[in-house]
Amino acid sequence: SYQLTSVIGQGCSAGSLGNTVVITPQPGPAATLSGTQTVCIGQSAQLTVTYSRTPFDFSYSDGTTLQTLTNIGVSPYVFTLTPNSNTSYQLTSVIGQGCSAGSLGSPVVITQQLGPAATVYGTQTICPGQGVQLSINYPLIPFDFSYSDGTTVQTLTHITTSPYLWSLTPTTTTTYTLTQVIGQGCSAGSMGSPVVITHQSGPVATLSGTQTLCPGQATQLTVSYAYTPFDFTYSDGTTVQTLTNIGVSPYVFTVTPNSNTTYQLTSVYGQGCFSGSLGSHLVTLQQVPSASVAPAQTLCAGQPAVLSVFNSTALPWSFNYSDGVNNFPVTGVTNSPYLVNITPFSATTYTFSNISNTCGVSAFNLQTQVQVYAPQAVLTATQTICRGQIAQLTFQCSGTPPWQITYHDGTSSHTITGITNSPFLLDLTPSDNTTYTLESVVTSGCAATLPPPQQAPVVVFRGQVANLYSPAPICAGATAQLTLDFSGISPLGWSFLYSDGSNSFPLTPTSASPVLFTVNPGITTTYTILQAQWYNCQAALPHSSAVVTRWAVPTITLTGNQVIPSGTPATLTITATGTPPWAFTWTDGTQSVLEPNILSSPFLLSVTPTSQTTYSIVSGQDSLCSATVQGSAIVDISNNRFYDLDKSPFVIYPNPTQGWVTIASSVLMKFNSIKLFQMDGRILKDWRPESETKNYTFDCTSLSSGIYLIEITDDNNEIYYHKLELIGK
Repeated sequence: SYQLTSVIGQGCSAGSLGNTVVITPQPGPAATLSGTQTVCIGQSAQLTVTYSRTPFDFSYSDGTTLQTLTNIGVSPYVFTLTPNSNTSYQLTSVIGQGCSAGSLGSPVVITQQLGPAATVYGTQTICPGQGVQLSINYPLIPFDFSYSDGTTVQTLTHITTSPYLWSLTPTTTTTYTLTQVIGQGCSAGSMGSPVVITHQSGPVATLSGTQTLCPGQATQLTVSYAYTPFDFTYSDGTTVQTLTNIGVSPYVFTVTPNSNTTYQLTSVYGQGCFSGSLGSHLVTLQQVPSASVAPAQTLCAGQPAVLSVFNSTALPWSFNYSDGVNNFPVTGVTNSPYLVNITPFSATTYTFSNISNTCGVSAFNLQTQVQVYAPQAVLTATQTICRGQIAQLTFQCSGTPPWQITYHDGTSSHTITGITNSPFLLDLTPSDNTTYTLESVVTSGCAATLPPPQQAPVVVFRGQVANLYSPAPICAGATAQLTLDFSGISPLGWSFLYSDGSNSFPLTPTSASPVLFTVNPGITTTYTILQAQWYNCQAALPHSSAVVTRWAVPTITLTGNQVIPSGTPATLTITATGTPPWAFTWTDGTQSVLEPNILSSPFLLSVTPTSQTTYSIVSGQDSLCSATVQGSAIVDISNNRFYDLDKSPFVIYPNPTQGWVTIASSVLMKFNSIKLFQMDGRILKDWRPESETKNYTFDCTSLSSGIYLIEITDDNNEIYYHKLELIGK
């Protein structure tokens, strides 16, 4: 808004300044940007800028670079771009006829995208030499495409139909892959899966039939092939034959071989495919068998052997054989030689007859002889010996020396070689009962026959073992029973001698085990078996001593003579020796009281008699034995005056106390004596103040915690009692 504020001319100011002039600036018209929204990768896009004032200049940005175009004479104006990726384009300035655009419009986003998917089809299996068709689909036509067989890339262009078929003739199994598809300027977004063309041979052709024939016989062979009709060629090793247009499978044809012949398929072809493999079949001509048997041999008795029977003609075959007693048929033999297992125990002639196969029976019989060598051996032995004596084994052998003998002693085997005499005597010294077993005797390579039982037990008299065992401990005056345990071949005939360390004592021979005998030692005593004998054999004594433990006699003693004030308890002391716990019975002359399970000594017994009483122990024991009881205690009641605390002229404080005690009187007086008693009547302290006083203080810090009795005697010999309690410090 513009307003004249002063006008002066020739000295005169303007009479009025006129109206106000308002200048209103306004933006130019709106500018807009528009254009293609989506393009294929590599394609160009056109954008259009519109501005009503021409000519005009404008600038735009792709987010990275600013571009300016000037002197645009038309509106709308179209310009071309080729973005490399998804891009947002924005007008940044538009000026025309001196005016900038009032607004620059919205950004234009150009989105790049792949073309549609391309696919290829046609995976299949073909025979050698066959062709195959593959199919490609792509919706943007016309299109060009390239494919690879893994070695070479082929390109086909300007394809105007979809799907599109093309033919191939691979010579091996091949994988075909699309490498590029472009239509209407757009490359395919995906190329689909590869196509595998599997190159395979035709099915297997087989030849089968009879395997064995007799001379002059015909046989039928069968050829099988899955693709009909088919042609095939076969050979007998000399001549090749061809049969064509066979409409059935399997197909049967006849041959008559003059000798063993292998028929081989050489070619089979059907439905355009040759057979992947070609079978063959052997036809064997067999003759009447011609057999033989291994020569005669010599065996040990009971030794297994094998007779080998040979057949030089075709199989299978059969025969019978006999050992002179039994006849054994053998049929369906499919091998040569055939092994016949035998175990003769004496010389035997084996006869083979009726040797045959499907073509006839041999006119010949076969024989072979087997000789048998049969030595024998027997074992005997000394039956009984004492420990340390020699036992003698006797080996009686037949046959030809030298012999080799193996025997077992119950733990391990032992072998003796080079024995040249029979009987053979072997001396041994077994330490225990042993059974010797003859395991084998070998002579001239043959094991001797061992008639049962071939065992020789040797009994070793050890006595056999005598053991003395300790009894439980005993109390004084009791007897102990010792146990002597022994073993032996016979329970009869034993005799023993034992000692107590000072004297020896025989035991009457007995037939029983264990032997029990009684002893009465005055002290703990070790008893020892000096001799344990069975007839002439001394027993082993691994545990020959036994200790009889005699426990000491425990004692229980009562003490505690004392004088107590009437109505107060007295403490008696019971001292015990021996092994806790103890139990004892005491009496006051009127009644008896049992005190069980006393775990410690001395034991304090509290009693409160009403008159002079004598206490004693009636009986007692520790955990093991009865005790000797001794001692007594007389508890008397004092005839002096006794005062309760309420009647006493004295005050005791502090009470309870930890040590220091004061006796206070209301008047000045002379104390004749002040005594401190333990509750069992023993005097612990005796003070005698020399001067008159109202308060007397004394020290009890050296005493143990507990209840004590203070006896106060004044200058009139009046006696007063107070209880005092000491507590822990």
